[in-house]
Amino acid sequence: MNDFEMTPGVLKSVPGTQAILKMDYSESVLKSYHGNAEHVVIPEEVTRIGRAALEEHRNMKSVHIPEHVTEIQGGAFFNCIGLEEITLPEHLTEISESLFYDCSSLKSIVIPDGVTRIATRAFYNCKNLINITIPESVAGIGVDAFSGTAWLKNYPDDFVIVNHILVKYQGHGEEITVPDGVTRINETAFELSHVKSVHLPESVTSIGERAFQYCDNLESINIPEHITRIGQNAFYGCNHLEKAPMLLLDDGKIIYEPEDRTGVAFFEIFRFVNGWQGTRDYTVKMNHAAKYNLLFQMFVLGIDTEGVSAYIKKNFSKMFRYLVDKEDIETIRKVLDSGKFITKRNIGKHIQYAADTGKYAVQILLNEYKKS
Repeated sequence: MNDFEMTPGVLKSVPGTQAILKMDYSESVLKSYHGNAEHVVIPEEVTRIGRAALEEHRNMKSVHIPEHVTEIQGGAFFNCIGLEEITLPEHLTEISESLFYDCSSLKSIVIPDGVTRIATRAFYNCKNLINITIPESVAGIGVDAFSGTAWLKNYPDDFVIVNHILVKYQGHGEEITVPDGVTRINETAFELSHVKSVHLPESVTSIGERAFQYCDNLESINIPEHITRIGQNAFYGCNHLEKAPMLLLDDGKIIYEPEDRTGVAFFEIFRFVNGWQGTRDYTVKMNHAAKYNLLFQMFVLGIDTEGVSAYIKKNFSKMFRYLVDKEDIETIRKVLDSGKFITKRNIGKHIQYAADTGKYAVQILLNEYKKS
């Protein structure tokens, strides 16, 4: 007896069935499961399993999935704490977000060849999951994909590396060297770690979002020559890092974190520096220190030279005092060399300000410039 009734484009529930199926003309989507069986066999007609379709079925111990299923959407087996055995179909291309979240009885999983991404929290808190077979086809791994698993806890190295992706650093060293061959530092890979010095190999081309966020002890790190991506907030909260990379522009130029961007969202800085829909917005509200820092970085890098120079010229007295207070000799030299802002008429007051505030290195530099 067929317990499933399928009508094209119509959601049907049939007495005695253990599932609701939706047939979208050419595809059968399992929307939800209402049975209480320990061993569930999904009908052969199914080609996709919908979001949260079998979630919270705590008595379910095993699931048979037809080989022609091509997609299992996020959270499909969420909190199936009794699930012990499942074979994933060979045509999957992604392990979706939170797919096996809290499946605490699952001990082993084989990810099929052809899967290219393991999404965020895919195996989160699968505390007894000790064996995970990951194919070489996997090229992306989301945040906390393996957090809380026995596999991660018992990983035999401080560096958890999957297919050249550094997924997580679990060591306690202060001065570390990331192994050669790693191409990507994954999202949150070092977040909250106590590292003081990090050497990245030249093979690294991507640093993910929040990769080093809140590494408060971090003092030095090199950025490889061929880097193509620095993710959002990758070095946010690295308060001891003199120059914390924040934004990699299309031409390879790097904008560094201003010393204080409290309350300023990354998107606002992106819109300020890189523009949005072709327009830079210098009216974005942020504290003066952050804004002045970003503008001087843009000036030095030659970003929107005309617009940035106009803003600096209009606000030069306040902005130059900011540089003097910081004793930013390198940027002050760039300002002087440009010949755009300091004149014979105004240089005297800047020399006097440097003297009054005890910034004698700046005072000497300005006097030398005046005499030249």
